[in-house]
Amino acid sequence: MAAEEICRLSGISRTIMNRDEQTSSHRSSRISSPAAPIKRNTRSAAYAAVCFFSLLLSVGAAFAQTEYESHLADAVNAQSSGNIAAAIVSYQSALAIRRDIPEVWANLGLMQHQAGDHAGALSSFKTAYQLQPKLFVPLLFLGIETLQLDNRADAVRYLSMARQLRPNDPEIYMNLGRAYFGLKQFENASVAYQRVTELNAKNGEAWYRLGVTYLEMAEAASLPDQDRLLEICRLAKERLNPNSRRILLDLGEYEAAIPVDDFYARCAAPIDRTIDVVDSVITKVGGVETLSCIYIVGGGSEFPPVARVLRTRFGRRVRKSSYAHAATAIGLAITADMRSEMRIERTFTRNFGVWREAESGTTAFFDTLFPKGCRMPAHSVRRYHPTHNIGHFRYLECDEIDESDRPAGDIAPWDDILFPFEPQLCESAATTTIRISNPAASPLVEEVYACDENGIVKVTIRNLTADYDCVYALRR
Repeated sequence: MAAEEICRLSGISRTIMNRDEQTSSHRSSRISSPAAPIKRNTRSAAYAAVCFFSLLLSVGAAFAQTEYESHLADAVNAQSSGNIAAAIVSYQSALAIRRDIPEVWANLGLMQHQAGDHAGALSSFKTAYQLQPKLFVPLLFLGIETLQLDNRADAVRYLSMARQLRPNDPEIYMNLGRAYFGLKQFENASVAYQRVTELNAKNGEAWYRLGVTYLEMAEAASLPDQDRLLEICRLAKERLNPNSRRILLDLGEYEAAIPVDDFYARCAAPIDRTIDVVDSVITKVGGVETLSCIYIVGGGSEFPPVARVLRTRFGRRVRKSSYAHAATAIGLAITADMRSEMRIERTFTRNFGVWREAESGTTAFFDTLFPKGCRMPAHSVRRYHPTHNIGHFRYLECDEIDESDRPAGDIAPWDDILFPFEPQLCESAATTTIRISNPAASPLVEEVYACDENGIVKVTIRNLTADYDCVYALRR
């Protein structure tokens, strides 16, 4: 380093150390002094020591702060003896008095770097950079520290600025190569390592890293062909589940990871178009109210965003088919084979019924109207003499019926219906109190349940004695 540049970097003194033989010998002895308790066996730590001694100047009388000078002198002596921890404390004490000297911040950062305090070193180098953006050492070690913390993009930025100040420093290119390699920018990494070998042909590490980089470039260039790549991506998509966070692609020696949120965002538009088509089809058959359920079939049935969007739009009507992957093929095969006697038979997959009261309302029991496995279309009829003035029908479906004939498992409520058993209550059933009526005047009531081939359940409740009825389409 030229004496003028050393003088420019210094904020402590304009008095350059005498470069006679005694001073040179003194520097050499300090650099080769025994290792301190803190290990400094890495390339960057060794380079930090060299950078520090290049920056270190004697403490002159440029400032009047005696205590400040004392702390700096203590820091210099601690460094000379290899006591890095003491040097850090002394530099921090000096900076507590005066904080506007970038070289002092840089020297503190170098000591923290050698001590392994990367977060502290990063903070010190950033302060030095903010005070003087054109200092080489803070820029270089900002790149080294951010690279150590796996912030490779910032490392490239700082190292590129340092390269403008010292275009022939091999340490810059070594760290640039590491940063580019970590970013998978293998071509840029190869250029950086190649530059190191040009500056120092005996740098074995640079040659080794250059070879590894060329190997990565060759493997990246030999990825599977387009059809094979699409198949790998399809299989990765099929493995997704609601708890997946990344999509992992194994491409031989090369692996890629894609955040699922990014992938789902790209899939949102085609899914929305599909939902629009489903909406239009449902509208043509009478609307959502006419459907008991919507089955998901095909490969998309396993795709988490599809089920999520469908359930948001249609709620509990959405179910996964028992033959999710084979349903399409089964349907096409049946349609194509016109001579076959095969027919589609639809059945209830859950029990459907209504709560009823017995013994003048003192007990309740569940009346199963359509049991699980019942074929569709189906009919069910009930006749009785009610004991109340108004009937309150509470319908539900369930997975199982327990030993006491009560609903069990997953239970889903359906509509609640109020039907007046007395003619004078036809217009006021919703506001009239339910009470026990005169048994002698109890009418004959008939309930006729019909479930069509699409699973739509309707009930016609008739007062056969008074000759009036009402029809309800039941839904969840």
